[in-house]
Amino acid sequence: ITTRSGTNLYPGLAAFPSADGVPVGDFFEYRFPFAVRIASRQSALLPFLRKSLNVERMSIFNARSDRANPRLGARIDNNTGVPLEAGPLTFFQESRYAGEAVLDYLPRGEKRLVSYGVDYDIQIATKQKSKPETTARLTVAKGVAVFLKELAITTTYEIRNKGVENKTLVIEHPRQGALKSVQPFETTDGFHRFRVTLNPGQSTPFEVSEVLSRTTQFRLDELTREELVMFSSQEVPQTIRQKLGEIVDFQEQIETMQKEVETTEKGIKTLFEDQERLRENLKALRDNTEDQQLRIRYLDQLKKQEDRIDVARSGMENTNKEIASVRAKLGGLISNLSFGN
Repeated sequence: ITTRSGTNLYPGLAAFPSADGVPVGDFFEYRFPFAVRIASRQSALLPFLRKSLNVERMSIFNARSDRANPRLGARIDNNTGVPLEAGPLTFFQESRYAGEAVLDYLPRGEKRLVSYGVDYDIQIATKQKSKPETTARLTVAKGVAVFLKELAITTTYEIRNKGVENKTLVIEHPRQGALKSVQPFETTDGFHRFRVTLNPGQSTPFEVSEVLSRTTQFRLDELTREELVMFSSQEVPQTIRQKLGEIVDFQEQIETMQKEVETTEKGIKTLFEDQERLRENLKALRDNTEDQQLRIRYLDQLKKQEDRIDVARSGMENTNKEIASVRAKLGGLISNLSFGN
């Protein structure tokens, strides 16, 4: 135990007994078997545990945070029977200072990787290659088409041990998809961990193959001709592609007819507005000869406009009937289309 000035208060520190640990709810209470006196403006470090920990020395590489070299580190197994509070760690190798780290709270029986420096004896280069995305499965049911797409990616870690000692390397590989090659010895929320043993001077590649999957959905009643290209792969049967093409044809027919109806409605509205203008002009006419001629002219224009409105309404009614007919065909085609279930 030392003060901040470095004075050794208890030379027989190694002979100190451990403090008694008592669970108190979610915490641990440590009771020391000796009295401690601390003078004003001094502090002390109190030994509360004297047990050996299972510690495995290793190097740790994470491509997201590390570059050409892994970190020096260790795998700590808390086999002491008591939780270890968060705090600083000091590492020694062959009685020599090796580095420092900060340990997060470590419950009883759990293991933790910690790093305390850079391992310049090991060099690592990472490269990645992928194959074109393929359609793994297509299902069509209840008016929805679902694509399962797969992308195969292989990440290669080119590893070289330039040192004169055997090394244990842990590669933390980001979890992206389903592994298709080697299996990890441990998996966390964000990473797969692989263990690689390296001899002195050894160079070796380490490959991690995985498949990334994604799902894409299409509502058949909203399918466009541009999206239809997605169904042109060899995995989609010709009969399905043909029916999907018919669905798009029907939808384009409906869209064209709906635009015709909208155009007709705008034309009828314009005629109504013009009729209102003619009626206002008729109200302003008098009974003289000149106004009588204008009245006849306005009334003739109104009659012609009424005829045009009747024709437009009749055409719009026929178009709406045709839209309903095509919609019925489209609905039947969509509801009866099923594949891959």
